[in-house]
Formats: sequence, structure tokens, C-alpha cells
Amino acid sequence: MINIIKSNKFTFSSLSFVILLIIFFIPSTSNSQQSQYQGKIGSYPIVIEAFNLLDDNQTIKGRYRYQNKDVWLILKGKIDLKNNSVSIDEYDENNVKTGIFTGEYDKKSNSIKLTSWSNPKKKTSLKVYLPSINLIKISKQEKISGVTNFLKTEKIYTIPNGYKLVEIKILTSSKRYALLLKTPEGKYTVVLDGKESKKYDGLYGFTFSPDGQHFAYIVGEDCMYYNECSKYFVVLDEKEGKKYDYIDKNNLTFSPNGQHFAYIARKEGKSFVILDGKRKKSYDDINNLTFSPDGQHFAYIAREKGKYAVVLNGKESEKYDIAYNLIFSPDGQHFAYVARKEGKSFVILDGKRKKSYDDINNLTFSPDSQHFAYVAGIGKDCVYILNLYEYQCLKYFVVLDGKEGEKYDGIYNFIFSPNGQHIAYIAGENCNIYLRPEYCSKYFIVLDNKKSSKKYEYGDIDESSLKFSPNSQHFAYIAREKRKYAVVLNGKENEKYDSAYNLIFSPDSQHFAYIAGKDCMYYNDNECSKYFIVLDNKESEEYDKIYQFNFLENNKNLIYFVLKNNEIWRIVEEL
Repeated sequence: MINIIKSNKFTFSSLSFVILLIIFFIPSTSNSQQSQYQGKIGSYPIVIEAFNLLDDNQTIKGRYRYQNKDVWLILKGKIDLKNNSVSIDEYDENNVKTGIFTGEYDKKSNSIKLTSWSNPKKKTSLKVYLPSINLIKISKQEKISGVTNFLKTEKIYTIPNGYKLVEIKILTSSKRYALLLKTPEGKYTVVLDGKESKKYDGLYGFTFSPDGQHFAYIVGEDCMYYNECSKYFVVLDEKEGKKYDYIDKNNLTFSPNGQHFAYIARKEGKSFVILDGKRKKSYDDINNLTFSPDGQHFAYIAREKGKYAVVLNGKESEKYDIAYNLIFSPDGQHFAYVARKEGKSFVILDGKRKKSYDDINNLTFSPDSQHFAYVAGIGKDCVYILNLYEYQCLKYFVVLDGKEGEKYDGIYNFIFSPNGQHIAYIAGENCNIYLRPEYCSKYFIVLDNKKSSKKYEYGDIDESSLKFSPNSQHFAYIAREKRKYAVVLNGKENEKYDSAYNLIFSPDSQHFAYIAGKDCMYYNDNECSKYFIVLDNKESEEYDKIYQFNFLENNKNLIYFVLKNNEIWRIVEEL
């Protein structure tokens, strides 16, 4: 159960260096934090990195890859101290078990020697040729995530004098990071894991692949004041691609498994998709690039001669007046979108047309892929707002697994709980259809079809903050009242701050955290003089800025990145 306690301050110690107990067994082993070993499975050369003894239960974890491939396979297992043996399971990037390693453990040298590999499904077995691998034993003071070790407090970069930090991307599960900097000369450069790129006139949309193995961004040449450039190209893993008249700055897209990469380019008046380096069919316009969670399917919306079609795995659907909201189910087995034809909107689910309404939005699958919902609108006075490209109707309701729910003047940000058993959304009353759909006199939360008694003004509920805990037993959101923000957890309002955002739960659902600010600007509540983390209602030290943060999978630590005195630091705090 989450404990709600009174707010008080805690501070982090200054730089503290954690001692790793490392027994060097192989002279050729690197002295870097990620030890690396060369070997073979059968006749196939492999590289193994970062084999760690995680805890006193003799749990071990590492990863390896074939030398001719960039994809890492995760290794998890345990040491049998009675028999001095080791058994390690192998998992792919989708956490599917793909093999088993067996071997021996030497207590004196704290090392393991892997001797065989097998694939139970294919009934194959190969010998492993590796030197003895010494284990890195993690002290209780050290904080870990996956296979990477973190010091409690560590400076990762100092911004050079005259440079301005524009944007930052950090993978909280590893030591990878990227900074977008503006130079004193007005150029732009990316610092990737401490290495600075070339300087460019324009630089946009930089992103990591979900598995952290790839990094890409868009470069513009001969750019004008308003970010319009004469030519654009993509840099993928430090390699520059072909130049185009334009590249969509919001659509650099990696597949969830990191195996595919796509973006939208434009040349000679036509738009087209570049998928894994290959140009696809040209259209007047393209948007909404979408991969399925398993990376096996790829879709987007194409416009040609005023009509829209959905392109799934290279095949076009029928033509519509408009199409939008492409979505795959989490298991990758279902695909849906909204289309409009002859004045009516309807859902296409797995190729089949569903019931028509005056408006449809917010398509959502439950995390277990067993339920499907969306928000529908009806009313004789539905109005199409040209400058917003959306419809406004008199009444909206949730359609859950084909069943229509209670009607409201407005519904926003429908979500499922992780177990698919609970739903929540924001509803509005007395909405003004002649302005914008979200302009209502009052707003309130609907949880499992029950309306909250508390009502809010326009903009006072952070739509993106609606969250269920991973165990689906807690529900929270961030709301504002009289320019003060508070987390509302299980119906109870917590401490109020000038700003609050990025609410998260720990994997075991026992803790929650968010970023708060003080002395914020009147017209931008997220621009504040100082920021701090609020962890279970305890406030951290204050910083100039706080970037990505997350709970580690061990449920014992919170990791985040801060800017202080032009230096970027990684902080790992014990819960």
C-alpha cells in the first residue's frame, strides 16, 4: 500500500564513490565499467558484456551478441553454490526465452565458465568456447539497472561556455544520453554519450530506438531564421543519409523492437516513406507512421487527390474523406483506425467497419489486448471546425467493447488500467460547441463510470497525468486550483506546488513520484526558477532543471537527471 506522509526535506550527499569488488581473472578484460569477453557458441563468434552478480541470492545477469550483429540478447540466471554449477536463461529483445547456458562456478576466483548452449524448442545444442568470466559483485551501496552500474551521484557532462542546452534525451535504463546544443556561432551539435557531432545549421527530432542501440536525428542545411532549410537529411548511427527537400520533423520512428526505422521525406512536390533505407510509394501527403508493438507490421495514412487511404504493410485501404488515429493492440494482433465518409465517422477494426457516429476519437486497447474502446459523439448540431480539423457534438460517450456508456458534453483522455479491469477519463459539462471541444464550464474525473464530486475549471486537470498503478489498485492525476498544483491519489489531494508534472508509479506500485517547481512564470507553469523531485511526498534538493526520471526495475531506486550550475548530473536515490 502506498504510504502518504507529511512533506519534509531530504538532501543528497555530495559526490560519493562506490567501491566495486572486482576480481580480475582475465588479463585481457577491459578496466571500463562494462567488462567484455570474446568467445564462440559453436563456430559463431560472440561478445559478452557486463556480467554482474546482482545480490546475495547469487542472481546473475548479463548480455551478449553475435559479432556480426548489433542486437543484444539478455542473460539471467542463478548460481548453485552446493554444486558449483550455473544455469542461465537467454532472452531476446521481446523478453522471449530463446536458449539456455550451462556451466561451472569457481568460488575462489568469483568466476563462471560457460560450457554449453541449447535451444529446447529446436532441440539443438552447441559447445561454448569462452575464458572464465569474472563476476562484478555489486555492493549494497551501488545502484543498478539492468546490466549497467550507476554511482549514486555522477556528473555526466559539463556544458561548454557559450553553448546553450536546447534539448536532452536520456535512457534511464542505461548510461546512454544525447544533448542538443546551440553553439555561440548559432550552429547546432549533438553530444552523444559524451562525443560531439559535426556542427549543422539546423538539427531536429533526435531520438533513440526503444532498445537503446540506435540513435537518429534530422539535419537541415542553409537554414533561414524560421527553421526553413534548403535541404534535409537523416543521420542514423552517425551516418548521413540522402538529401531531400523536406523531412517531417515529428515522424522519425523506430519500431518498438528497434529492428526497423522509418521517416517521411518530400521531394519534387511528393511525400514518401523511407523504411529501412528504401523509398516507398509517393503520395500528395503522408502522416501518422505507426509500427505494431512486435515490429512486424507498419502503417501510415496517405492522401492522394483529396482522398485518404490507410497503408498497412504496403497495401492500401479503400479511399475515405479523412482517416486518423491509427492504433495497434499491445499484442500486435489487432489494428484499428477512424475513417469518415458521407458525413459519418466509423471505426475500422481488423478490416471490418463498425457503427457510424457523428464523431469518433481516442481509440484505445486495454494493455492485455482483450478490450477495445473509443469516444463517440452524436447530435444534430455537430459542427466541423475548419482550423482545428475536428468535429464538436452535443453529447459524447465511451463505446467499450461495442457498448455505449453514459453521455456527457465532452470526454477526454480515456485510459484502461494495466489489468484491463478499470477505466478512467475526464468529462465536461456545459461545453461551448462554438469555440473548442475542450471549452466547458466544469470538468470532473469519471472512474469506473462513477463521477467525482470535485469539479475543476478549464485547464485545471492535466490530461496526460491520469495514471493507474502497475498493479491497477491505485489511481492518480494532477490538478490545479488557484494556480497551485497537487497530486490527487486515490481521491485524496496531496501537497500543493507552483508546478507539478510527470507523475509515475514504481513497478511494484508501492511508491509514486513527480517533478515539482517553485516561483513559476505566470503564463507557463512549467518554467520555474527551481525544480525538485517529490518522492512519496518527500522533497529532494532543488535543481535548475530536472530531466527524464524513472524507478528502476529493482523497486529500490529512483533515477533522474538534473542540471545544476551548467552541469548535468545523474542521481540515483534509494527508496
